[in-house]
Amino acid sequence: MSLRSVEPGHPLARPEQPVVCIRADRPFELFATCLRSVLKNTPAEVPILVADDATPDSRVSDFLGELDASGVMEHDVFHLRSEPLAVPAALNRVLEITAPADMVLVRGSSVVGDGWLPALAAAAGSDSIVATASALTNREGILQVPAAAERGAPAPEIWLEGGAAGAVRERALPRYPRIPGASEPCVYIRRAAAQLAGGFDDALEDPASALTDFSQRCVLRGLSHVAADDVLVLDQEPFPAASAGDAVIEARYPYLARALLEIGLAKRGPLAGSLARARRAVRGLTLTIDGRVLAGGFSGGIQVHTLELIHALWRSGGAQIRVLLGIETSDRIRSALEAMDGVELLPYESIGPGTPSTDVFHRPYQVSSMDDLRVAEQLGERLVITHQDLIAYRNPGYFSSYDEWVAYERLTRSALAMADRVLFFSQHAADDALSDDLIERDRTRVIHIGVDHQALEPEPSAQPAGLPSLDPGYVLCLGADYRHKNRLFMLEVLERMQRDNGWDGRLVFAGPHVPVGSSAGDEAAFLGPRPSVARAVTNLPAVSEEGKRWLVEHAALVAFPSVYEGFGLVPFEAAQAGVPCLFAPQSSLAEILPDDAALVVPWDADQAAARALELIRDPEAREALVTKLKDAASRFTWEAAARQALEAYDEAMDAPARGSVKFAHEVVELSAKLDELTEAAGEDGLALVGPAAYLPRDVRRPLLAVATRKRLAKPFFGLIKLLYRLTGPGSGSGG
Repeated sequence: MSLRSVEPGHPLARPEQPVVCIRADRPFELFATCLRSVLKNTPAEVPILVADDATPDSRVSDFLGELDASGVMEHDVFHLRSEPLAVPAALNRVLEITAPADMVLVRGSSVVGDGWLPALAAAAGSDSIVATASALTNREGILQVPAAAERGAPAPEIWLEGGAAGAVRERALPRYPRIPGASEPCVYIRRAAAQLAGGFDDALEDPASALTDFSQRCVLRGLSHVAADDVLVLDQEPFPAASAGDAVIEARYPYLARALLEIGLAKRGPLAGSLARARRAVRGLTLTIDGRVLAGGFSGGIQVHTLELIHALWRSGGAQIRVLLGIETSDRIRSALEAMDGVELLPYESIGPGTPSTDVFHRPYQVSSMDDLRVAEQLGERLVITHQDLIAYRNPGYFSSYDEWVAYERLTRSALAMADRVLFFSQHAADDALSDDLIERDRTRVIHIGVDHQALEPEPSAQPAGLPSLDPGYVLCLGADYRHKNRLFMLEVLERMQRDNGWDGRLVFAGPHVPVGSSAGDEAAFLGPRPSVARAVTNLPAVSEEGKRWLVEHAALVAFPSVYEGFGLVPFEAAQAGVPCLFAPQSSLAEILPDDAALVVPWDADQAAARALELIRDPEAREALVTKLKDAASRFTWEAAARQALEAYDEAMDAPARGSVKFAHEVVELSAKLDELTEAAGEDGLALVGPAAYLPRDVRRPLLAVATRKRLAKPFFGLIKLLYRLTGPGSGSGG
């Protein structure tokens, strides 16, 4: 191959290959780097045109001559040099010379990577109506990959050799999203589009304006433009100068600025998804985990799951993690989080308009308010929710009123519709949600939680304060007194153990009392006429982790008679302490634990009493059950849970935008605006213009007109205040 000169009027008749055109209009050092990258990474059969009309610098000619003499050029390189031309004229001349081939415009400050041109050509040829295909870039604009821009202008060899461009190419799922128009610094222009729309307008003075105008003429003739979302091109001058043709473009295409703004701000849609994937390829996944549940005490499964998941994800190194914290996070939990190097802690009260969002926001427990969804919308581009179960969704008895239950149902439906992925602890919980059409199957993922906890150094077990004297060998029943925890069944079992088997031990309940949905009344009614059973029952409030561990270690048996569980950690915690656990094969427990380990037939109190006594009295039976539970525990590790969570995050980021998700997000935004308006109006304002509408419609506009005129407003509203004092409450004039 060789270097050739080319003159205007002598086209390069190579229709089978596009022509790559580089205008030598940038500083020489940048141009030289650009040309080297094109020569290195472009197929040898593709001709390259250097259009040298904008600079008197002879170094361009000298540089081309040196490359030619060195024998390293494998391409036909054409050098077009002439007197300086206005940009549109120069581009039109290039169009003429490259006919009838397609043309690829590469800005002279660009750096391209391996495989760039075939991928760009594939995007341009993806549809017969595509006029242009533009590469992703670090350059400011709608195709900017912010993570690439944050790198500044790295050395081109770092960019090219296994760097950002290669990472984007390897991880891309090319979708060629539609964009409003072609965008520098690298654009593939199809010849058919140039023939249909005409050339570049001589009235425009800079490349960006000329390209924008050409793009819009294509659009108005029915063509479209795409982003080659598997091509990332470095611009060594990433900040475009102000365009002299902006006013002309705005006058000709008044819709364009708004369209560009909206697509640039969009968090969802084909382009946003492609940019997010490219960003992750360059920078890695960024993740916000809602850790506000890590407040106060630390004894529930939700708290354990949240902290252990954060720790496992941190150990994996698969994401840059930020944890959202509430104001009541304990010093112990905060210290554990601070020990995770690189994990950012974000106090809830510090969230503001400028708080940056991450790729994913993960709420690792159920949504409890509309504000939870607003926070998620602000702090993450994609939403992942862990939904433990549908216990509250199905149970109106867990709410103080019917309306409160209906509101919770509505919130649950909104949250699951809004989520890009919903994680469940068990297949049973997932199937339960699927059975009510709350979510589509392809948005669900079952991730069994780990039981090999590592986030906190366990503190020595400690006897709970105020605990009455307990002889070893008691039966322990852990958990809040929700009805589905089935504590009443254990009272029936205790009665059978006393009456039919002469057992004189104790049953210890340990867990918080819930204000709504508690079984406390049923328990009291059962124990009232059974004083011997009542004397054998000890009720403890919520206890610390250390206290819970002490209770388990000193128990003869742990009872877990729950009717419905999303997962169920208690049997594993008991086995870890060497204590057997009595449970029924209910909901998720039937899925995660061996069939022959579930020794309760639901809900046969006589059979359960016999099994309980066997486990208390027979060491071999105890050891056999503990071994089964420990063997089952080996399947559930936090390492596996973190790996599967990272896969779910990737799925959430790559999933096509769905109409229902967009609608759910719009509902959240409208709800937020409504709350703002309601708060601003206050009760008095709503009384005037709300549903009651005491203020007639035909006087509202006159009042507004008066209020906006200071000279009229002051005396007018002063008179109204006077009338209020004379006739309002406390005036003595009320009838």
